[in-house]
Parts: sequence; C-alpha cells; structure tokens
Amino acid sequence: MKNILLTLTTLSIVLAACMKIEEPLIIENIEVQTFSMPNADVTLTAAIISKTHKVTSAVLTLNEQEITLTKNGDIYTGVLPGQNNGVVATWTLSVINSEGRKSQRTGTVTWILDYTKLVLNEISGEHKFVEIHNSGEVDINLEGVRLQRNHGPAFGGSEWVGTATDIIPAGAYRLFLFNSFTPADLATNPAYVGWTVNSGISDQQILKIAIVDPTGVEIDLFIRGDVTTSVFGESVSGRERNYSYSRMADGTWANALPTPGAANGAKEKDIENPGYSTTSPVATFHYSRLILNEVSGNNKFVEIYNPTAFPVSLNGVKLQRNGGASEWVGTAADLIPAGAYRLFLFNAYTPEDLATNPAYVSWTVGSGISSGQILKVAIVDPTGTEVSTFIRGDVPLPAWGATAGVTQNLTDTYSRMSDGTWAFAAPTPGAANGPKLSEITSPGYLTAQP
Repeated sequence: MKNILLTLTTLSIVLAACMKIEEPLIIENIEVQTFSMPNADVTLTAAIISKTHKVTSAVLTLNEQEITLTKNGDIYTGVLPGQNNGVVATWTLSVINSEGRKSQRTGTVTWILDYTKLVLNEISGEHKFVEIHNSGEVDINLEGVRLQRNHGPAFGGSEWVGTATDIIPAGAYRLFLFNSFTPADLATNPAYVGWTVNSGISDQQILKIAIVDPTGVEIDLFIRGDVTTSVFGESVSGRERNYSYSRMADGTWANALPTPGAANGAKEKDIENPGYSTTSPVATFHYSRLILNEVSGNNKFVEIYNPTAFPVSLNGVKLQRNGGASEWVGTAADLIPAGAYRLFLFNAYTPEDLATNPAYVSWTVGSGISSGQILKVAIVDPTGTEVSTFIRGDVPLPAWGATAGVTQNLTDTYSRMSDGTWAFAAPTPGAANGPKLSEITSPGYLTAQP
C-alpha cells in the first residue's frame, strides 16, 4: 500500500510540473468618451494586467489606423484623433503576453454636436438675463449658434451669435445679460462669461426667446404669449417682478424665484395673463394683424408684414391690385413667419437685389404697378374681407390706372409709418421702413375703400 501511495504522490508531482498554470490577461478600467465635439481628440486609458508574464504587444487602432500608446506601470494611454461632425469610429485595443495569451476590447466614439441638448432654462425680464443649460454629457461649441430675441435683427429683434471660442461645458449653465445689465451678483456669477445682447427684455411685454442652431433651426423657444394675435412688445397685464420664467423638471414653465447659474427652484405660480408657448403654431385664421407695409410702383414690389409672435397661414388669402384686376392667391404651402416681411413682385420684375432678398419667396402678381397712377393694393382674407388697404388717390376716386393729376416720385416708396400713417420713404424691401421723407400729396392716400 505504501508503494502505491508513493507512486501516486510522485505522479502528482510530475503532472503538476508538466502542467502550465494558466493566468488570465486582463484589460480593465477603460476610460474613454463615447461622444465628443467634432475635431476634438479623445483620450483612452486602460489597465492591462498580466501578473507573471510580460505584455509583449499592446496595439490600439481607430478604424484600423494604429494609435501610439504610452505606458506608465500597468496603465496604457492613447489619444484618438478628432474626427469631423457626424463621424462614428471604432477603436480596438489588442494585447498579447509572453505566454502567447491574447485579449481584446473594442468600442465606438461618436463625434457630433448635438444641439438638441441645449435648453432654455430661465428668463428674467426684471433682471435682464436669459439662462441656457447644456443637458448633455459632452461640451458643445456654440460657433454659429444664436440666442435670439423676437426673431433677431432681421425682424426688429436682437441676437447673440457664438464664435469658435464660445463653449458650454457638459451639464453647465450659462447666462446672457441683456442691455449690458450687470448687477454685482450677476457680473460675478460663474455662469456669466461675458455673453451679452444689446437690447432689453421686459416681463411686461409679449416676448420670444429662442436658441437657433447654425442652420437656422430653432432648437428651443419660449414665448410669453399664448394667443396667435399676440404682437412682440405689446404690454401684458400679468406681471410678476419677483419671479423668473423658469423651466420645470417636466419641461413645463412657471413663475419661480430666480436662480441664475443653477438648477431652478420650485414652482411658485402659473404664468398667466397671458400664458406661454414653447412652439410656434401656425395661425390659420388670425389674418387681421397682417399689414401692408411698403408699396413701390418704381421697383414693382409690395411688402407685407406679420407683426405677431406666430406664423400665419396664407391659404386662401389674396393680395389684390385694383380691386382684383390682378391678384396673388395663397396656397396651403404659403405662410408668413412670425415677425417676418414678405415681398410680392409685380410683372415678373426681379432685379438682382430683389431676386436674392430673403423676403422674396417667388410670390408674384402677373401685372404691373406704377407710381404714376391711381392704385389700390389690398390684403384680402379668405372670406373676402379687406384686412389691410392702401390707395393712392383722394375722394372722389378716379378710375383705377388713371394718370391725370398724379405726381410721380421716382425715388421713394409708399411706406407705412410706425403710427399707421403712410408717407414717402427710402425703399427698404424685406426690412423695417425708414423715416418719413415727405408727405404723399397730389393726390394723397386712403387706407380704406370709400
């Protein structure tokens, strides 16, 4: 029996000596961003553990391009080169030790600017600031991004435009100050980095604030005003000077105590008289606020203006000349954006400065107009009601197109002034009218059919 035990023991020792004790080759504690700003390098670090056998090869690739690795103890580091916006690239870390054992890990990095992570968070008409928040996990470069008030300068509003050096870190808040208003508690707030808008905002007026991406798409917006006839700058009755307009956790807005540069506090009360909107619904029937703004018999254009805070559908709306002698009729695809101007060209007259004007969207009337004739231009709603009218002529009106006694101004246009009267002014197609240069006389004008 002793001989048998001795033989088994000896055999066990021999077998153990012959067997290789397999040791795992471990790649662990990998740290790498899964999303990054376009063209920004991404650092990858990983711990490679092989206790008794030397690591003989560690190779990192990005889309099969080898990336240099540096080593500090068990920690390996590589820098993945930045890629263009929208690129999704695959990295692979492959390791071999002196025993010949292999291990591999893989993953992806997406280089993208996800502007949808930018949100309006707080608006204070009393303290003149707007706060935005980067709700994502990646810093966002704001080059070309706009913070607009009331649709921006083209429509009488104002805006801030980001540059290549303007970045909002992941999870951060940033403040925009309006009208260079910098009380001490805001000027020293870490969320204020000098971003300002050269205009005021008020909690007493209809107001729109929007974040607009570089392509012109509105990412997020807030409108103080819930009726589609609301006009920017109109007074509101419900004013709460102690509160901001604040986004709540569920995406709704309410009045809450100001918290510039930080998460918003609890709701104090609803926003009322008027309420608010976070979309720009198309108004399909509020035509009464559409106005004729400029009429040029010299350059053959008519300009209309939508002063409201919402786009208006022009389906069935007519722009008529001389009581319907010629007209344009809107379709379901035709609308005029909130705060926008639109040009109608007559007699297919498209000088270069009008053909390329952003306010011209190919709306034309198949006839001419002249500054030397009795003329009527009117916006007519789908029911046949004249919404806005301009007539060059006095009572009693001669026939449309009559030239007798009509003095002709070959330089200026018939322009609507801010008080609703009309005068001669320099042409400003697609933009707010300039100051009055002279009265319209011999004959004068009318704003309604007598």
